[in-house]
Formats: sequence, C-alpha cells, structure tokens
Amino acid sequence: MEKSAICLLIINLILFSAGYSADVLFVDAAADSSEALKQVQLACRFYGLDLHTIQGERELVEFSQRQRPLALVMTAHALPSFDLTFAAINKNIPANVPLLILQINPLTDSQVLSEWSGLTIRECRVVQQNSFSGFYRFGKIREIARQLSGQTVSFAAESKISQLLLSANAALDTLLEIAGQNEVGRLPLFVKTTVNARELFFQTDFPSFHFPPEIILKEEIFELLPLLMFLRYAAGERGWHSVGHYANFTIDDPWLTEPYGRLSYSGLLAEMEKAKFHTTIAFIPWNFDRSQPEVVRLFRGHPDQFSICIHGNNHDHREFYKYEAGLIDYSSSKPLQEQEENLQQALARMEKFKSLTGISYDRVMIFPHGIAPEKTLGLLKRYNYLATVNGINVPWGASEPGDLTYYLRSVTLRFANFPSIARFSPGRTRAELAIELFLDNPLLFYTHHDFFQKGINEFNKTARFVNQLCPDIVWQSLGEIVQKLYLQKRRDDGNYDLLAFTSNFVLENKIPHDITYFVRKEESLDIPVQRLTMDGESRAYECKDGYLSFQLTVPANATRHIVIEYGNEFDFAAINVLKDDYRVALLRYFSDFRDRVLSKYFLGRAITRVYYEYGLFKLGLLWLVFVIVVMAAGGWYLKIRAKRRYTPKSLKSLNS
Repeated sequence: MEKSAICLLIINLILFSAGYSADVLFVDAAADSSEALKQVQLACRFYGLDLHTIQGERELVEFSQRQRPLALVMTAHALPSFDLTFAAINKNIPANVPLLILQINPLTDSQVLSEWSGLTIRECRVVQQNSFSGFYRFGKIREIARQLSGQTVSFAAESKISQLLLSANAALDTLLEIAGQNEVGRLPLFVKTTVNARELFFQTDFPSFHFPPEIILKEEIFELLPLLMFLRYAAGERGWHSVGHYANFTIDDPWLTEPYGRLSYSGLLAEMEKAKFHTTIAFIPWNFDRSQPEVVRLFRGHPDQFSICIHGNNHDHREFYKYEAGLIDYSSSKPLQEQEENLQQALARMEKFKSLTGISYDRVMIFPHGIAPEKTLGLLKRYNYLATVNGINVPWGASEPGDLTYYLRSVTLRFANFPSIARFSPGRTRAELAIELFLDNPLLFYTHHDFFQKGINEFNKTARFVNQLCPDIVWQSLGEIVQKLYLQKRRDDGNYDLLAFTSNFVLENKIPHDITYFVRKEESLDIPVQRLTMDGESRAYECKDGYLSFQLTVPANATRHIVIEYGNEFDFAAINVLKDDYRVALLRYFSDFRDRVLSKYFLGRAITRVYYEYGLFKLGLLWLVFVIVVMAAGGWYLKIRAKRRYTPKSLKSLNS
C-alpha cells in the first residue's frame, strides 16, 4: 500500500510539473474591446506567452482543471464585476502564480481594493495638479526591475496624477513611483505585496505625459514597462529571452593609420583596457590597401579589443540611395544594379584587405549616409552578409511599422527578410540604456573620430556605466553579437524553443545537461536556401508557413555554429578591386584632408560643420573642391598673418 501511494505521488508530481504551460489568464469586464487587453496581448506576444481570457469563477475552475498558468492579470473594474473572488483564486490557482491588477484609478472601489491587497492599499487618490514636472523612478527590487532598478526618467505631465495611498507600515515594495523636482514627494504607481503566500502587483493608470526632447523612447513603450516587468518575472525561462547581454562601440570611416584625425588607436587601446569595452572600425573597403603596418600589428595583437566591419564601398555620398531620381530631387540616384556591384566589390576588397593584413572582418554592413532601400537589403541576404546596422533600421523609402512590437526589439526581419539592427549615439540617457538591456537588446553605440575632440577617454564614462548597470555584459565585435541574436524559452519537457534572427548564429547551451533545441527562423524563401550546416556539416531542415525549422541536441556547456547559406555566392578573384574612378579617389583624399588636417583647427572644424549641417555636400564634388580651396587659402592667410603679428620689429627691419 505504501509503495502504491509513493508511486501515485511521483506520478502526480510529474503530471503537475508537465502541466506548467506558458499561459497568462486575463480577466476584464469587456475583454473584447479593452485597451488593457490590447496591452496584455502585445506583452504576451513579446514574450511568446499564450493568452486566455476568462470571466468569472466557473471559467477559472475549468481552466485550472486543464493546466496551470504562469500569471493572472485583472483590470481593477473587474474586481467587483464577477463572482471571481480572491478566495476563489487561492482555491483554484497555486499560490506561486502571481497576480497583477492594473488600470487602478480614483473610481476604483476603495473597499474592494483594500480587501484584495490585504489592507496594504487604502485607495487610489488624485494629486490635484494640472501640470507636473518630475521623475519616474524604478524601485530597487533587482529580481523584478532587473536593469531598470533604481533608474530615473524625467517627464512632464499635463493631467492630474493618480497615486496609490498605502496603509501605514504596509509591507509593500514600490516598483515604480513619481518624484517631484528636488525629490519632493513620492507617488507610488506600481507596487507589490504578498497576501496568503501569493505575490500581488497593483498598477495605476499613467497620466498624460511626455518626455523631454533628448529622450527618444516612445511614451507608449514606457507605459508598457510595468506589464513587461511583471510578465518577465512571472515567466522566467518560459518566456522569450536572450542568452546574454552584449555591447559594442563602433567608429565610422577611419582607415588603419595612426592617428586618424582625433582618433589614436594606441591611445584608445589603453582606454579600452581601463574601461573594459570593445571597438569596431566601420571600414571603407576603398581603403583596403593603405593600412599602416604598426596599426595592423595593433589590431592583430588585440582581437578582443579591436574588430572590423564593412562601411559601404567607396563611401560615395549615399552610394546606397534611392534607385531613381525625382523631378525636383537634385541628389543623384543609385540604380539597383550599381548598388549590387558595389556590394560585390566591397566584399572582394575586404577579402583583399584580409589577405594583405591578416585581419579578419565581419560581414556586417553599415551604410554610409543612411540606410539603403529595401531591395538592397535583399541583396545583402543574397550575398550572405550577416546583418546591416544603422542609426535607424527602416530602409530608405519604407514606412515604420504601426504596431508597438516593432519598437520593442532593435532587430527586425520585416524588410526583405534580412536582419536590420538599430544603433545609437553615446548620448542616449542612462534610463534608455537600461530599458534596452531590460528588453534584451544589444547596446550598439556609434560615433566618428571627432567624438574624441575632448580626449581619447571620452567613451569611458559610458562604458563604465553600462558595465555597472549590467555586470555580466559582454563587449564584442558586431559579427559576434549578430551571431547571438536569438531568443529562447523553456518548454514543458525541459527542452527549449529557439527563435533566430540571423542566418549565421552560435547556439550556446549554458545548462549542465544536454538540451534539444527546436529552432525556427522566419524565412520568406525569396532568396533560395542552398544548405544549412552545423559546425560545417549539412543538416536537414524544413521550410513551412514562412519559417525555416529544424531541431538539434547540444551537449551540456557546449556550442554549435549554425549557418544558413543562400545561393549566389561569387568568385572574389573575378571582381575588379582597382581604384580606377578618379572622382571617388579625389573624394576620399579630400575626406582624409578634412578628418586628418582640418579637424586640428577651430576654423577647419567650423567650416566642416557648416558644410554638413546646411547640406552643402549635396551640391557635389565641384562644390567640395571649391570649399577645400577656400579653406586652404584661409588657413594660409591666417598662418601668414599670425607669423607677421608675432615677428619682432628688429627682424622686420632686417627683412626690409
């Protein structure tokens, strides 16, 4: 009898653990039209969670008999609307399933709110202010707020603000609050407590607010953060998440000469070793044969600090621009065929650079002067580039997607089914960087040589903040980061689903036992798949319903390199890499003069700034020649004038 009871207990435990599905239950009085439902749907889609709506205790009982949810979400106005009580939830849903009550406002029944919160919240009260300037502040509960812990974001509100009025000495954790200027007053918006061993989260409505101009984060995304924090905490490994956090610092344009304008490679190396970051040079392929040996040795000796990616081909004033010129557009067009030839020549030149220097490069394209049109992204896929990384990830001429899910991830496959990744300047606020990390996005910074005008250590403060914010962050090359662009989530059986964003990725099993991965990658098949390899060996795959899928088992603490190869590779040796376009050569040498000479002088920097800020570069090479001549003449005049001013009178008389 005892053996039978033990066996039955074991079976029940196995069945119970297997029934832990990635489901979120949502209760709302008007579930089909609720704005809250739309937000919950979006957040569940972001984390790959299934959403079910219920209305009352009967549906709750029916669902709980089938499976166990990860989380329960309710709207405040649903609390008194149904026969669903807190006791009913405790009876049917295990105590370790957390509950979030959102859309709390001053109209919420204070007695009901107090009862559901275990008497820790008294009511939701309006702060009688028509305008307000202050800060959003995240609580320091690291396991929930993660990288957002302790961060502040300034804002201005133009409507009355609601706050949760807490009971004295209530056992509550504040996860998001409003603080006035100079830390005057604190208004809780999002809190957590525990009642009958269940974690309960309460969130008020956000006021109508806006961020200052320096913050580019959308207000709608910020409003979604409490819900994302809750679901990320509730789902854990069972929601989509990255295997790590990654960062990179890219400098556009320089070739390997010491120094390049304000950039000193040896000086930067010393700063990287002190502040712990990695630098990628977005290298113009036209420069493939002009690297200085001492700089080459520096790169080859420090691959963990320095790397190379591709920056256009000739860097010829938007060489990857629209395909046809408009009637009133004086900017030159770039036909698709010409852009394809440039992409081929860029690869051929980079292969030549690799053979001349022994320095590897990443097949990551950073377009000069703005991202290319969508069809050019299709060519990147055709020629097996890894990704494109730019200030914006929407191709030239395309419209931004309308749904918020697009803005939650920095990488998208919506254009030509090719990974397009957004990067940003070091000027982003600390809170925005924290939000990017919370969303599992890589931090990809970029700048130019003039960024170091104040000193070669200018990036150190940003790198140190990132390292402090996320101690486990890994600084790597763009190519290595692109190979980690996938998400995974644990299945009921302990194995993992994996969603890949690139055709070339390194799968890491950091778990101390073998794992089977069920891999999917969005695949339009507009470019034929030639083969799929794992560590160089061909593997079977299936393409169905817009996805390429396969599965593989990875041993404990092991890695596997997956490559999806597309047809249309070409013979590098057959591509002309010669610099036989004198217009391009003249442009590149003038650019060197601008960066390496003019950047040293105030007048030179001022003229360069006017040249770009007022769009004079659009007038073409002849205007550039004219500007350079004027700058050279001006510099010569100032030099002669200064020499005369400081020549002693005795020497002047001798010269006369």
